[in-house]
Amino acid sequence: MNRSICRLAVSALLVLYLPASAQDQAKKKNIILIISDDHRFDALGIAGNTKISTPQLDALAVTGFYFPQATIHSPQCSPSRSTFLSGQPAHRHGVFSNDVLKEAKDSSRFFQQPTLPQLLQSAGYHTFLSGKWHVPADPWKIGFEEIRYWMPGGAGAYKDPQLAFGKSKEKKKTIGFTNEIFAKEIISFLESPAAKEKPFFVWFSATAPHAPYKPNPKRIQNIYEGKTAKQLLPPAFPEQYTPGDFLHYYQAISFLDELVGRIIRTLDKTELSRETIIVFIGDNGLMMGSRGMKGKVNPYEESVRVPLIIRMPQQNDTVHTITSPVSSLDISPTLLALAGVKVPASWPGRDISGLLENGKKNQLDYAITEWADNEHGYAAYRLIRTKDYKLIAWENLTKPMELYQLSNDPQETANLAGNADYKKIQQELLSQLKQWMSKTNDPALNWKNLPGK
Repeated sequence: MNRSICRLAVSALLVLYLPASAQDQAKKKNIILIISDDHRFDALGIAGNTKISTPQLDALAVTGFYFPQATIHSPQCSPSRSTFLSGQPAHRHGVFSNDVLKEAKDSSRFFQQPTLPQLLQSAGYHTFLSGKWHVPADPWKIGFEEIRYWMPGGAGAYKDPQLAFGKSKEKKKTIGFTNEIFAKEIISFLESPAAKEKPFFVWFSATAPHAPYKPNPKRIQNIYEGKTAKQLLPPAFPEQYTPGDFLHYYQAISFLDELVGRIIRTLDKTELSRETIIVFIGDNGLMMGSRGMKGKVNPYEESVRVPLIIRMPQQNDTVHTITSPVSSLDISPTLLALAGVKVPASWPGRDISGLLENGKKNQLDYAITEWADNEHGYAAYRLIRTKDYKLIAWENLTKPMELYQLSNDPQETANLAGNADYKKIQQELLSQLKQWMSKTNDPALNWKNLPGK
């Protein structure tokens, strides 16, 4: 499709989501979306990990909503971010993996429908970006009007990085700690008059704790001084496996934690806290040696579960723990709903704003995770996860279906698929998974490995 025609089509669609009135505009809340990188669900104090220091994020959870069962829809950087932006699962937005992004010669085929920042911008929001990007489209072409320091690629140095600035891809050496550079730009914006002129949407995508994990400031290193690798293992890390570099991984998270605290204090100082929604979420987890695996992409808990904290304006100091299996696919429609913007009917994610009102409405039964790339060395799969169970279906005919009772087997050691005692559970989960796949026109519904095919 011609690019100019694409832009006209998107512009026409945006009209459908304009705010209803000036009065609605006045009620809109600011939104700050903070995305950490390769962040395991258990690398957080509030998650019960006493080995890591995350006082700012723990405090954010205490004054917000904490989702210990949250999962990511596609556990890798590019497809995960593309889902946040497009509101679509990977099999729809087409960014199946980081490798697809590398091979994309023409990015115009992506994001042909209005994106989250475009919809918010059309509703009167000032859209602001600072941080990692790693998406096959220029940020200014899909809804970000103000762009400070940003990293076009997927990873980089933790200090004195090569960064772009503004509406340009030209990278230059930038002095300082990478994530601190990003955070300072956000703080600068929050302290400016522009932050109070109209509601804002801030996208802060950190590179921490993605490798290389270091260097970090000496004061952060001192937190873990003298600690051995064994002393830093998260709860229930399986003893039979060699762990990854949790020392520097934790340091990276603790520095990000400090930066989040600085942003929150700036909101307090500028009296913007009472008007601002804060969302903190990981883009995916990281195995770090669990199950003998080092990376992500895998359908297991350390890869697909992520930290998720949402703080609403003027919440009281009580931990609201929401055990519903919320997905990253639910974040974008929820943010639109909280902004008073109509959620596109084509977005399959769920609006969980009811959960944020009292923690009881709109309880969710399950979440779906997918890996849609079967061409770059990974096996494609779909999984459905409830609070108690997980069912994994693979495209590869040599890989059997997997069923785990997470409530009794959090390390996923006993595959119950085919066990007669769990036949009903397996059938129910498979039925729900296939219904979701049918609803989203998922081509994986034709996999020969799915029963009934």
